[in-house]
Amino acid sequence: MNLQQLDKELIIYNDVFKEKKIIFLGENGHGVFEIQKLKLKMVEYLHEQFGFNKIVFEGGMGEIAIANHNKHQLSTKSFLMDSLPEVWHTKELLELFKIIQNRELTAFGIDIQYQNHSLHNYIFPILDKYNHGLANDFSDAEKTVDTITARTFMRKKMLSTKKRLDLIYGRVYAFLTDMKQEVMLNHVIDEATYMFMLRAIENRMNLLELCLMNFNMYSYYRDKYMFEHLSNKWPEEKFIIWAHNYHIRKNNSLSQGWLNEKSLGEFYSERYNNSYHLGIYMKEGSAANNKGKPYNIKSHSKNSLENHLFSTNNHDIICESFKNKDPHKWYNHEQTEREAGVDKRKLIPSQQYDGVIGIRHVTPAKDIYA
Repeated sequence: MNLQQLDKELIIYNDVFKEKKIIFLGENGHGVFEIQKLKLKMVEYLHEQFGFNKIVFEGGMGEIAIANHNKHQLSTKSFLMDSLPEVWHTKELLELFKIIQNRELTAFGIDIQYQNHSLHNYIFPILDKYNHGLANDFSDAEKTVDTITARTFMRKKMLSTKKRLDLIYGRVYAFLTDMKQEVMLNHVIDEATYMFMLRAIENRMNLLELCLMNFNMYSYYRDKYMFEHLSNKWPEEKFIIWAHNYHIRKNNSLSQGWLNEKSLGEFYSERYNNSYHLGIYMKEGSAANNKGKPYNIKSHSKNSLENHLFSTNNHDIICESFKNKDPHKWYNHEQTEREAGVDKRKLIPSQQYDGVIGIRHVTPAKDIYA
């Protein structure tokens, strides 16, 4: 992939990059080297040319807030691992987090899902200093939630344990609220980070409710919570959303395919008009799934978003804007696309995005453990 051509390609978006407060940057799969590399380049471009200084990830609110608060005391690898789920523990994201450490960039999270052990590892010693029993109960609750949510939402298990978990998280929340000033002083935590930490405990209790739902309803409310976490923050700031194409679509509920619930981008677009939504797609090659296992991108039908996107030239990277409402344009008609390069979905591209970027050939992301 020739990234040297990207700056020239991105010129078609410059007017909206100047105008909009929020840029939704999608990805058609989390474990794709070229997509991560392209998005890294775009973050630098948006930061340097247009003053975007906040990156909001499809990641845990408390985990990222705490890691960002301590980013100058952490190694870049620890900063990344404490912030994001394992699917993004890659060399490309390591490079991005080095940039976040060294520039005027701040990372945030808006997701409700259990992500890793970093929230537990930060809160446990705080609780243990004052109340050893509560600390141990919190540790047990975190292990239980991790186990349940890692196994496709074991509803029967959650039904039998929810009352106990609610009680534990309620006690933790009450304790951290009552001891706020003392804990902030003793552990050198600023007000904003502390409030994110409290909200993360609230999110655990919300997550318990979601785990009693079927997957469609779980997905709907997960994105609704992400929207709520996003919508009232940083009114004067410009920020970038780093998430899957599914989450950034403006009308996902109008698409046809697996999981067509309302998502973050749709909730946001219904209320605000200050955002620009860029989907990112791949034509061919291979990627890694959320567990790091490689798989091949399936072939595309003739009337597909991917084939239309790459029909005009043989460039490695194609940037397309959907501002032209000409009914003869391909993107104003229903197309088939492959979710994560595999599952077919029908949608009207201009109904879902303001533009898309295509990458012709992709390979699996390179994890930091290799």
